[in-house]
Amino acid sequence: MILFKQGVAKMQNKEKNFRSMEQIRAGKTWAMVQQAVQQKAIKEYAPLAKKLPGLIHQNGLGQTMAFMFSKYKDKHFKLLGEQIASWVMDKLQNKDMMQYSLPEIKNSNYIQKFICQIRDNDARYYRLATREALSLLNVLRNFASGVKQETQKPEKNVEKS
Repeated sequence: MILFKQGVAKMQNKEKNFRSMEQIRAGKTWAMVQQAVQQKAIKEYAPLAKKLPGLIHQNGLGQTMAFMFSKYKDKHFKLLGEQIASWVMDKLQNKDMMQYSLPEIKNSNYIQKFICQIRDNDARYYRLATREALSLLNVLRNFASGVKQETQKPEKNVEKS
């Protein structure tokens, strides 16, 4: 009986620490949006986050990331592109999906590394990377739109008499 109670206690502790992938993704996307607010790029960041899923569906993840790289001088393209690339690379690197080691590119950024990674791996990796990027963007665009609306609201001075 004592062993059973100890086992139940251990399971309850694990459940407290367990977070679903959606919760992890939501926490990360909230931090990403806050980073855009800090860099004062939320006005351009939110519409871009809304458009990217359509671009990925229409053109594919590789072409969309190449487009993001071509617009790298604009801070909202750079920020969102690097956020997506770092998230997807981090999530898929842990699944032993990479067939090839990632080449070291001098003075490279996450987008370049990510483009090399999706280019050099198989179709299964490409599909998983696309699915992960779309899942991230699904949450991100909602947070970004909400935060953008909140930052654009004029503050009303309410005086109490």
